[in-house]
Amino acid sequence: MADTGEQEDEGGGWDDDEFDVPDLGPAVDDGETSDAAAAVVGDAHVAAADEWLAEVKTPAADPPPAASAAAAKPVDDRPMIIVDMTLLAAKEGLPELHNRFDRNGVNDVDTKSMLTKRVTKDYARYAADADLIAKGIVRPCGSSVWKDALAQLRDDVPGHFFGPIFP
Repeated sequence: MADTGEQEDEGGGWDDDEFDVPDLGPAVDDGETSDAAAAVVGDAHVAAADEWLAEVKTPAADPPPAASAAAAKPVDDRPMIIVDMTLLAAKEGLPELHNRFDRNGVNDVDTKSMLTKRVTKDYARYAADADLIAKGIVRPCGSSVWKDALAQLRDDVPGHFFGPIFP
């Protein structure tokens, strides 16, 4: 035989390969077979499928709330504020800020940076200003939920740039 670079199959072709397939006998429906087993394997060998399905383990139930609360890490829920930089810039006579083209971006990063530094420096005044809170410019928030709240605000008020301010 010429060397073609291919290996010759010593065991012959597919026609003469023997596979060890156990004979489970004819499929018998004894009336005690579950519907789940029938759905998995059809009508063939349903008794063997029942035995296989019986070995499936269900996941453990969730621990009671009291036990999971005791084991859970403490939640960091310090107060912070979310500021509508668009309205604050307009109120303070600064150039217009918006995020019309990207809900997470801002058109004037220098003005945004200056406002962020100003509000952070005087955090207590802005966080307690009832007029700003009533107008929706400043929104009190907890540090454990600020990311979801910020995303929701950016969806609810398109074009306005909201920024988180931490004390």
